[in-house]
Amino acid sequence: LIDLLCTSSLLQNKSPRDLSLALIALNSGDFSPSAEGAMTPEEMEQTLLSLQREDGGFGQTENAMSDPESTALAILALAPKGNKAVLAAAVEYLSGAIQADGSFLSTAGEETSTSLSTTVAALYAAGSSIQDERFVKEGRTLLDSLFSYQNEDNGFCRISGEKSDTTSSLWALYALESVRSGQAVLDFTGIELTPYQPSALKTYGSFILMTIGMIAVVYILLLLSRHLGRKIDVKRAKVKSDKIEKTDPDKNE
Repeated sequence: LIDLLCTSSLLQNKSPRDLSLALIALNSGDFSPSAEGAMTPEEMEQTLLSLQREDGGFGQTENAMSDPESTALAILALAPKGNKAVLAAAVEYLSGAIQADGSFLSTAGEETSTSLSTTVAALYAAGSSIQDERFVKEGRTLLDSLFSYQNEDNGFCRISGEKSDTTSSLWALYALESVRSGQAVLDFTGIELTPYQPSALKTYGSFILMTIGMIAVVYILLLLSRHLGRKIDVKRAKVKSDKIEKTDPDKNE
């Protein structure tokens, strides 16, 4: 998966958002690709840094205007390296992009929960918090604004009034955990990944063969039942015909 990610043609498009998401994934476990020609985390970082705009933010694509969500994702991607000047400029952009009601606008001009969630997480990744006075509007923190997107099913929607969706709920959960722990939480470097063992693959292969065998048996039984069913129907029809002949006087004459 790491090699597949790092050899993706999408990374060659110099999209800050794609590069940020790829770096977030790689940084979460300190992963590096092994495939020839794959883009390394260092190359992704340098490319992403070169895409920071003069206002301190990052756009969705190489030549797009800065937007809050892309900027927050870039902060999450670059924070592990601790480039304070870059992070400070990006946070400053976010402080200027916040609306009077404590919301953020997407590239489509919509107020979204994901812009809030990613910004909350980004603040903690950059060493700040939701108590930063630049992000408190009329006594309301970003977390207060985020909760306005929570529905009765406890999930979160992307746009107010819509149904809850998995992506928005996951980002909201990430933001809430960042507030609870006081830090960015996408770090799985302490978790040991266990590769598939031959015995496991053998068991999995046996399971597949067993499943195929069961399907074959069921299929054969269905064929037999249809075949026997036709024979029974023919026999019943013959018996019924014989009875009619015996009881029909005209036919007997």
